[in-house]
Amino acid sequence: MDNGYACSHRGCRSTRPRKTLDGRRYSRYSLGIHGMVRVVRAMLRWHRFVAPLAVVGLLLAFSSGRAGATQRILFYDPDANHLAILNVTRWFNAYLDRQQAGFKFQPVKREADFEQAARTPEIRFAIVTSEYLRHGGKLKLKPLLIPAAGGDTSYYKVLLDRGGGKLGSLAGKTVAVTVASEDPAVTQQRLNEVLQHSGIDSRGALVIPVSKDIDAVLALVYGQVQAALATPKSLEVLDRISPGASKTLHTLYKTRPLLRAPFCVVGKVTAEELQRATALIKGMAADPSGRKAMQTLGIDEWLPYGQATGGR
Repeated sequence: MDNGYACSHRGCRSTRPRKTLDGRRYSRYSLGIHGMVRVVRAMLRWHRFVAPLAVVGLLLAFSSGRAGATQRILFYDPDANHLAILNVTRWFNAYLDRQQAGFKFQPVKREADFEQAARTPEIRFAIVTSEYLRHGGKLKLKPLLIPAAGGDTSYYKVLLDRGGGKLGSLAGKTVAVTVASEDPAVTQQRLNEVLQHSGIDSRGALVIPVSKDIDAVLALVYGQVQAALATPKSLEVLDRISPGASKTLHTLYKTRPLLRAPFCVVGKVTAEELQRATALIKGMAADPSGRKAMQTLGIDEWLPYGQATGGR
């Protein structure tokens, strides 16, 4: 497959030169590891705004293209601790490599990216926000396992502002929210659902969708929005970024329990694949790297999905 990059190796059938990010020329076949490093360095030099996740995605794309047999486990959960996602990815993949499982862990930030990646042949499994399942995303997923912390398979979020007193209505106010949709109407509907028992009228709110939970909190702290819906975990992350910053925020409402992101089947799999993948995820806590990945995600075990409690 022509991926736009190549090496100038004498054995290549096509020697038509092609420009890359750093201006050098290569033919159409694989760059190899040294060429791959050059491309990444060039990307960082020319595009300093590129997020670390993009670099991780590029490396995974090269490795999957070269290996062919490696499958990927997608991870899409806007409420996760994305400031630590590079560490989660490193530890998760160290565990998978140690098990010689033939899988790689790949996080994505947006729903559209998740759906696009999930349609590729090397994707059979995914860890995905329960909101995607609850509201019927475009892909049909079958949940297998649910993560838990201390036996609890749910979490909650809080509605925050900067301490303006009791709030009866969000009409005309900007609210930062992580949601698994880029449709403004759907985003508004999701906010209404989460706050329906709060006593706060969310109709007329100006919802500002963000891709990561911590971004909602930061937008509120820096005055870009008037309220934010986020997890308490993000307040802990905020205090690591800016000590004491969470004390400037006021909690208006604590939501009802929300189900954690389950491990799901994407598409069709064989019975052998199903058994192997399920055992692999359930065994993470017994491995040092797997356990570190889980702890960073705020969980300590994987349970059968039928044992999920609340938030469905």
